[in-house]
Amino acid sequence: MINRRRQEAGAPPFIGLIPLDEAARVRAIERTRQFLDGRPDRLKVLFRQFPSLAAWLVTHSLSEGYGDTGHAVYPHIADTLRVPLDNQQHRKVLFSSFCGVCDRFGLPTRGFDRDVDVYLLHAGVSQAQLPHLIDAFLRQEAAFGPPPVETTVLLNRWEDDALYFLPPAVIVPRRAILWDETAWHAALFARIRQDPEAFVPAIEFERCFKEVFDQRLKETRPTSSRGGSEALAPRPRLHWQSGGLVLRLPRSEGRIRLWLDGAQRPLRLRGGEDWTLPQPWPREIRWEISGQSGQLELLAHGGCAAFDRMTGHYLREIPRGAVEIELDSTDIAILARAPFSVAGEPALEPETDSYVGFTMLGPRPVALNLDGVQIGVRARPRRRLSLAGAEIASGPRGVLHGQSARLRIETGLGRSETRAVRVALGMQSRLNEVLISDDGFGDVGMEEVLAGFAETEAADPVRLRMELMAPSADGATVHGSGIGLAAWVWPGFRDSDGIVFHSDGPVRNLVQDECLHVGRDDQGRLCLDPGGGYSVARAVFEIEGVHVPFDLPWPDVSVTRRRAEGSLAPLPIGTRLSVGEDDRFDTISIRCPDQKAQLVIRGRREERPFLGGLTRSLAVRDLLTPASDERVLLRRGNGSEVLLFELVAALAPQGINFLPARSAIRLQLKFGEPVDAVAVEVEGETGAVVLAEAALRHRPVATRRPEWFHAEVSDNDAHGLELTLDADWLDDGPRLARLLIRPEGRDGWRPLRNSRGDCFAIAIINPAANDFVQDGELQRRFEALSRWLSDCYAAECWPTLDRTLVPRWQELGLRLRELHGGDGAVMRAACLPPPDHAAPGWVPILHPLQFAPDLYAAAPQAFASLAASIDPGVAEMAALATLDTARLRELSHLHPTVYLAFRNLQAARDKGTRLEGFDPARVFRNLPLVDGDPSAGWFWRGTPLLGPDHWRAAHLRLVERLDAAGLFVEDTAEEGPNSRRQASLQRLMHAAWILAPEKLRPPAPHRSKESEEPAQVDLWGSALLSGFARASRLNEVSEYVESLSTRADMSPRQALTSIAFMLRLAPELFAFHLLLWQIAKERP
Repeated sequence: MINRRRQEAGAPPFIGLIPLDEAARVRAIERTRQFLDGRPDRLKVLFRQFPSLAAWLVTHSLSEGYGDTGHAVYPHIADTLRVPLDNQQHRKVLFSSFCGVCDRFGLPTRGFDRDVDVYLLHAGVSQAQLPHLIDAFLRQEAAFGPPPVETTVLLNRWEDDALYFLPPAVIVPRRAILWDETAWHAALFARIRQDPEAFVPAIEFERCFKEVFDQRLKETRPTSSRGGSEALAPRPRLHWQSGGLVLRLPRSEGRIRLWLDGAQRPLRLRGGEDWTLPQPWPREIRWEISGQSGQLELLAHGGCAAFDRMTGHYLREIPRGAVEIELDSTDIAILARAPFSVAGEPALEPETDSYVGFTMLGPRPVALNLDGVQIGVRARPRRRLSLAGAEIASGPRGVLHGQSARLRIETGLGRSETRAVRVALGMQSRLNEVLISDDGFGDVGMEEVLAGFAETEAADPVRLRMELMAPSADGATVHGSGIGLAAWVWPGFRDSDGIVFHSDGPVRNLVQDECLHVGRDDQGRLCLDPGGGYSVARAVFEIEGVHVPFDLPWPDVSVTRRRAEGSLAPLPIGTRLSVGEDDRFDTISIRCPDQKAQLVIRGRREERPFLGGLTRSLAVRDLLTPASDERVLLRRGNGSEVLLFELVAALAPQGINFLPARSAIRLQLKFGEPVDAVAVEVEGETGAVVLAEAALRHRPVATRRPEWFHAEVSDNDAHGLELTLDADWLDDGPRLARLLIRPEGRDGWRPLRNSRGDCFAIAIINPAANDFVQDGELQRRFEALSRWLSDCYAAECWPTLDRTLVPRWQELGLRLRELHGGDGAVMRAACLPPPDHAAPGWVPILHPLQFAPDLYAAAPQAFASLAASIDPGVAEMAALATLDTARLRELSHLHPTVYLAFRNLQAARDKGTRLEGFDPARVFRNLPLVDGDPSAGWFWRGTPLLGPDHWRAAHLRLVERLDAAGLFVEDTAEEGPNSRRQASLQRLMHAAWILAPEKLRPPAPHRSKESEEPAQVDLWGSALLSGFARASRLNEVSEYVESLSTRADMSPRQALTSIAFMLRLAPELFAFHLLLWQIAKERP
């Protein structure tokens, strides 16, 4: 019976947890006692005649009793079997017999320090120690997200990482968790977490687990799962990701503070994100999270650090002088601060004192040579399935592979055999037999795995599920081992030239509305937007009814900048970058698919910075010291050079004066130092850039001055100059011209910007040119205009931009809205980030709402494309497209509070009828009642929607933006860059509060435990956003804006400007109200 139940689908991998009903359990124990008759010499016979029963009795005694009164093992076994086990010889017989059964079943027995550890391993986590384990799972979930159930490998890593949160004195559960490759306990936790009410335990242990889970959830959530003072705070973790080292930050209440290498000023980072570590890597990272502090040392004492390349997890440090090391991975990256070689290959040196090497591991040691000492490194025997090679794209749910990938099987047994792998695709399932070598490894091509599946003939990306079968003993029927892998595979993919993805047939399951920079060509093939201007594109496929996103990297070099507060922005190739002391903790990352390319960083050449898929990350602090050459160049494998960026100091004119001109722009500039050359960088709507240079004195420039560009010094004074830019040469649309200056006696161009980051630029246009835009180019040109207008310009330059660019932006935006998917494209353009040089507190002046007040009254499906937005506040609006379903109760991403707002909730439950009568006022009334966790907003990551966590998270982001912009804070100056906008917004918010019926005034959370009331700006701002969201979804925008402007005593145009300002400050809170009022519209 036990052997049969062990082979059933879903059976626990631990022998001691295999279920028997009470009568069968009592009968089995009594008959075993009679068989042994108190004689330990009969143990060998018992295991020979009844192997499954004997192993079960040993482990089950520990599953039930271990840890209740102590940590002794043999007394529990002896009590169950009723035989004495005080004699060491009897214990050896028991151990060898037990291991023989485990080997027969394909279960691990090697690598333990003590014999009793094998028994405890196969007993699983005892019932007495479940509270510790569940607490650890809850804290791991709170800090690093829910368990990833897609693959056993990732789930197992998540389960292993959770052990950090176990109390130091709790040792035994660690062994069962670390040696269980199936991650069974974490999978059980995930099943319960997914739907606690619907969970039905299949065995007694699952029932006990659920009871303890419910109890611990009630008792520990306010403290340990949210980082209470008595609980161990989650710590940042090192991770290898996208060819570089990152610090994975746990979710936390408030900002995380980090000090690098003894720095005096800390970084203040948002939890739940990955922060790229610059090269050379810091040696010491001190952190402070939720009032607790700690430090992390990275290669501070020599030696190496090993990472799993498949999952990115940090494995362990390899100390200097070690002889042999066993690692839990077969594909590793090794990092060190000194040169080394692995498997005969010398390590790469992307930066001084930063060395990286890669190797595959197996059961036989690979030589690691460090400081003249050879260390043997090998893989720990494990049961594992993994998919390697043919990576097409990656995403939050895993990697998309092509059919040339190979499935790698590890049995962990070290013997040759034939093993079966069950492969399931859709409704089809079949067994594939794989030859396993004597070292326990085997592999098979994905093309062979997919052969015979009808669904692969469509050639679309699919989800493939695989499970390693247990060894088939004595011809028994094969059964699952619990080692699984779910993978995304594109059977029809053939190759790619970087832009077009060639496949056997047209891609049919692409969700075009949710893609970003991805489309289909005229043959239905997947292709990227060839215009570039992005580091990754997003493709979304519908697989098994779920929309699955993948990121496709731009096929050429890309440069991104991550600011100290965590924001990420792409840098245009060739940009002139101004940085200062305030930017010293920023990081600039360079990715290049050309592994033969070199980098020239301020005159210093790096030979192989991208070999092995490495990403080069530069610390801005290392770029602040003066250098004779401030350029960063890429030298491709073919010898050609590309200027990636140039470090320049910005320069502001002392005076600027525009002069009258016909079909041209004329202006005079005055500087505090002599100038010997001037240039203008002219960019078109399609992204084409023209650089025109003019020498003013004796020193020449690199290129010949074009006819349309004129420059000369004013009155023979090198401190002043006069420029003329003719517009007759322009053939379509406006251009943005940015001004550059070369001071006398210096090299390189300096952009014109003031100390606040305001840019000096002008717009030029040829009125006689044909500026008509074809429909296919509308989105691209509109996005370019939106990007230009998101910049912060000097007040002297704004009139030319306002006259030229704004009307064009409005015209193209209105035309774009008329196209299919146009509303979504306009919404996405509204969230384009300001340029890199803009001040952190800058809030763009314009928003599409100012020419399209009814933009957010668009049909629900128009919001679907927002899922690909880089702005989380905008991406949340994509859920609006899901709210027109016939059965709202089936939407797992809605918080239960939403359903309490339906007037017929009880009747709908009783009769199974449609929910009707949604009342937003009930949501507003209930939110403070169900808001039991003041820190919840810091931990919310997209779901569930419209609950207290979502509500708090949206308000937190509003407060952060208000602080960054210096708005509505006590020490705000009466005159400042945002003072007028603040005054106008305050009037409008107050008017919205007065207009809203009392029951429809949204609540706001308290900003701190000390505050007695919510902040007034939070209440009034939420009322404005709720009122506008309601008007948008009920198609009453014109009436609402008219009433609001009348109450605030301002024009409708001014009112829309202030509403747009509020949308910039609180897109997440607007999304919250928009979703709420969409439900109200659908279910009145």
